[in-house]
Amino acid sequence: MDDDARLRDIIADLHYVADLLMVADRVARMPNCNDCVKDDCGYKPEWGMPVRYNCPLWEGKI
Repeated sequence: MDDDARLRDIIADLHYVADLLMVADRVARMPNCNDCVKDDCGYKPEWGMPVRYNCPLWEGKI
């Protein structure tokens, strides 16, 4: 493999990682169970369990 092809592969890998980081940031900014005002929601996970992101039942503070 020549140096130009190797460099193109590295650049493509870096673009892929950057795309993954942008998606992770977008998901982290979505509303989740930790900032939902519904305490009696049947879908809210137990303490220590992973929270749900972008839930259609999410309600914010008024």
